[in-house]
Amino acid sequence: MASLNHYLLAKVARFPLVAIAALFYLCLLFGGAVVIGVLSLGLGIDLVGVEQGPVTIGRLWMGLVISLLPNLLFSFVIGYWLQRKLLAWQTAIETTDEATDETANATIVETTENTILKGIPDLLVHVREEGQALYVVSHGMASQDVPGQLENPASLDERENSTASVIASAITKRDSASVNQLSIFQVDMSPELAAERMQSAREAIATGKQQVRDYEITVEEDSFYEEVRTVKIGPHEALMMIRDITERKRTEKKQKYALSLLAATLDSTAEGILSVTCFGDVLAYNQKFLQMWELPAALMAPGSCPKERFQGIADKTIDPAGFIRRAIEVSRSAPDDVSLDLIEMKDGRIFERHSQAQKVDGEAIGRIWTYRDVTEKKRAAVEIEAANRKLQRLANLDGLTQLANRRYLDSYLAQQWKAARQEQQPLSLILFDVDFFKRFNDHYGHLAGDRCLSMIGKTTQMTIKRATDLVARYGGEEFAIILPGTPLVGAIAIAEQIQGAIQTLKIDHVASEISDLVTISLGIACLIPQPNTGFESLINAADTALYDAKRQGRNRYALHANEYANAAEFE
Repeated sequence: MASLNHYLLAKVARFPLVAIAALFYLCLLFGGAVVIGVLSLGLGIDLVGVEQGPVTIGRLWMGLVISLLPNLLFSFVIGYWLQRKLLAWQTAIETTDEATDETANATIVETTENTILKGIPDLLVHVREEGQALYVVSHGMASQDVPGQLENPASLDERENSTASVIASAITKRDSASVNQLSIFQVDMSPELAAERMQSAREAIATGKQQVRDYEITVEEDSFYEEVRTVKIGPHEALMMIRDITERKRTEKKQKYALSLLAATLDSTAEGILSVTCFGDVLAYNQKFLQMWELPAALMAPGSCPKERFQGIADKTIDPAGFIRRAIEVSRSAPDDVSLDLIEMKDGRIFERHSQAQKVDGEAIGRIWTYRDVTEKKRAAVEIEAANRKLQRLANLDGLTQLANRRYLDSYLAQQWKAARQEQQPLSLILFDVDFFKRFNDHYGHLAGDRCLSMIGKTTQMTIKRATDLVARYGGEEFAIILPGTPLVGAIAIAEQIQGAIQTLKIDHVASEISDLVTISLGIACLIPQPNTGFESLINAADTALYDAKRQGRNRYALHANEYANAAEFE
């Protein structure tokens, strides 16, 4: 509405004066002239200086003409006065509007500047090259609004050389009993610190480059940190932007201590540790890893090529292609999978590799590879295993003949008996001993007797062809042969081969009653194990058959078989 009134007033105020006078003239002409003419004629009064006489058209026009001059003059005066008033009103309104607009604009600018300044966490200090502070602004507050600040630049001339008292510090003092913060904008700095800050300002002015410095300030035995950025803003002036970085410095210090402790922990371990991101970048590793793999530090440096690093590590192994293939396979495995592998190195060492994904909020972000040198452990394990096998062999072998002993014979026979019973297959056993061996010992001596038994055992072992067949020393001069899956007819064939092989040895036995050479008697048993029976029944059957062979005159074999052992084949 105010704008509309102002517009209309401007149009009226600038309307031509003649138009204003004409309007008033017309209004007064007809109104005043008519009134005067009527009064002149009707009342008979000579208002216009004309003698009284009859009312005529001429007298009426004369009255109108006579009244025109004062009306015209009056209209001009009124119009001129009104126009002057309108112009004065317009000027007053425009002046008022301009003042209002300037006030509104100033308010908007001030509000905007204060908002911007309040959003800046820095203390702003405008300084001159000579060491004078022109103004200080912090969080939207001008220098005069900050307690302890200098109120006007003029007073700085007296303190030109006292930079310690004019350069403000944006440090923060924390009350241990409260979380409230008290901003201290002016503190007494040491001359060295003040000189250093002004030197930074002078360098910024001289070079035109921004200067960034960090300072540690001690207030009441408590340390605070500031970051001061200084930029050139005039030929001899600079602006210092001072920010409190105490919390950042303290956080960085804590992180530094934590990282140092982590690095010390990693380096104190006996394992090589490598941390790799999902993109193949090395995140961390310890010195033990470099020592184990004998790698140069440059290969693990940031920015190194992951492919070259991977290949350089793989080339240390005995199978680089297999190492790379397995590493890729592990890297692509599910995040919850844990892998454990053995890696053989070209220099003979053996590494145990453990790998596990590292997750954040359930998402895999990388993988930790842990390497342990287990060379000595594996060598010791191999040696222990070999020793155990040797002990087991010694425990299961006959020392004289190097054949299986009775202990191992019973164990093996039990296993084969169980398997034959499940599969319902025949199991044969041959028992034989040297005829008149006691007389052999008495005549030739025990050493000759031992050599005789050793030769018989070796010859019998050479006669057996299948890996599942077992030759054992049963005891004294007795031997046993286990033949899994062999029917009676097959056992007889093997018994005949053994008997013939021993005869070809031609070992003298002049004390024998049946031959001048060493002979043997054999008992052959073949059974298909039945439920609720044990392998002892097979031993008893073969022993009975051996007794029958001796009773029948020795140097022969005798048989024992049940109806399930395919006895018809023998017939």
